[in-house]
Amino acid sequence: MPRKLKAVVALQFIGAILNLVGGHWILAAIGALLGLLLLKGSNVVRLIILMFALVMLGWHVLQVGGVVLLLAASELGAHTDLDASRAITGVLSMFAEVFTLWALTRRDVKAFVHADADPA
Repeated sequence: MPRKLKAVVALQFIGAILNLVGGHWILAAIGALLGLLLLKGSNVVRLIILMFALVMLGWHVLQVGGVVLLLAASELGAHTDLDASRAITGVLSMFAEVFTLWALTRRDVKAFVHADADPA
């Protein structure tokens, strides 16, 4: 199993644990299930995770952009309850999504997933 795939699976489980801590039981179960199925070598799950990573990357870009705009507005005198930690969290999430997109589109990961999916 490629190291990149192990890292993506670890990110899936970290996300599941964070969802458990946040009280999002269903999201935690879905994340853990996707991680386990990716370990088994499911190409369908690889494609699902790619799709979610792309959607979440777009969401995080919008989120960070909004936080930056609100922080700029607060510098101009507007009252906001935001701090820079939200922008930093969004940027870190963007890096995780970009890594996931990169890792799951590499040739060795695709070969591993396809080899496990087709045991012939």
